[in-house]
Formats: sequence, structure tokens, C-alpha cells
Amino acid sequence: GVQGLRIGVIEESMSGVECESAVIEGIKTVSTVLKEAGAIVETMSLPIWKNGFAVYQPLVAHLIANMIRSEGEGYGHLGAIDVNRMHAFAVARRTESRYLNPYIKCWMIADRYLHERYMNVTYGKLQNLRLEIRRQISELFSQWDLLLTPTTPSTAPKLFDQQPSIEELLSHSAASIAYNTSPLNLSGNPALSVPSGEDSDALPTAVQIIGNHFDEFTAFRAAFALEKELGPFCKN
Repeated sequence: GVQGLRIGVIEESMSGVECESAVIEGIKTVSTVLKEAGAIVETMSLPIWKNGFAVYQPLVAHLIANMIRSEGEGYGHLGAIDVNRMHAFAVARRTESRYLNPYIKCWMIADRYLHERYMNVTYGKLQNLRLEIRRQISELFSQWDLLLTPTTPSTAPKLFDQQPSIEELLSHSAASIAYNTSPLNLSGNPALSVPSGEDSDALPTAVQIIGNHFDEFTAFRAAFALEKELGPFCKN
């Protein structure tokens, strides 16, 4: 169970972005259930959280472009490289680049601009900010066993009736969709998304249970406690 667990709800995960009312209600529901199960749940502040998304987006542009330029391998790893696969990737990206995902192309264009305009210094600054975000999140686990945020600021979007165009897909996806997941992509903390309710249109909401590095077990404890009380498909 979760008896005695200290769970911190990150205030900036809700105040730093426009959260739908159903998402906030989901956080309240989950907090109540965890408290009734014996956990200590309190709201706390982590100001740097609201900068995670702004750091993540351009950093991903650098990393994706670097992966493509290195023919799918990246730099700095110590593992063996499949040379035949590497060659096949290199040939394919030169002869079939039209099939590259539009997101990938956008990231590559952004990286090229930042690399040339700012001499790639942006990558160094973003990497240093990533390390600072990781450090500050890690420090919280000296006080808390778990952290809690909404998974996304909005409810799940309705599905398309047919395969959408890239323009439709982009307009359908809120720009803030990764606001609360981006900081963890930078810090490497394990996180688990669990249903927390639904809005008036029966579209689901979810909370994100965040654990310390290499402590997935504690996050699963909280998730199992929630599922026991709310069921696998929670409804407010």
C-alpha cells in the first residue's frame, strides 16, 4: 500500500499552464484517495518545472538532427555498431527523404538554424539546463517519496474519423500537451500515467506519478492503490 508515503503535488504543473477543470478535479480525486489510503499528500513548489518544456523542445531538435546526421547512431555510446544497418539508413535517408516524418524535418531545420546562427552554443546551454532540472528534481526526493502532476493539461482529444493530414494533426494537438512530461524526458525519472477521471464529454484525464531514479516500485505501489479504489478506467 501507500501507508506513510510522502507525495508532493507540484504546484507549477497546474499553475504554469492552462489546465482544464476536469484535469484539476482529477488531481483532487487522486490526492483524496491516496490520503485515505494512508499517504501524506501536500502541494509543493518547484519553479524550474515551468521551464522544462521550453528547454526540451530545442534540445530535441539538436538531438534528433544529430542522430540523423550520424546515420541513426548518435555519438558517444560505447556499444557495437551494425555497419550494414548504418549504411542502409544512410542510403535510405538520401534516396527516400520525402518519407521522413514532418516533425523530424522541422527539428532538423530548427537545429541547422540554431547551429549556424549561434555556433551550436544553444546545445551547450540547453544541456546545462537539462542537468540543472535533473538536479533540482532529484533533490526533492530527499523530502518526498513520490511526485504527482497532471499527465497532460487537457483531456484526451477526440479521435479522427479518418487518417488526418499533417496540418489537421498539428492543429488538433495542443502546444502544451507535453508540458508536464517534458521535464521528465530531461531528468530521466520514472513516471507512470494513471486514469484520474473524465470530463463532461466522457473524455479521460490522467495523473502522472513520478518516482526517484531506479525506484519504479514505489510508483507502482501508488498506482495499484489508485486502481484498487478507482478501477482501471476511473470516472469522477
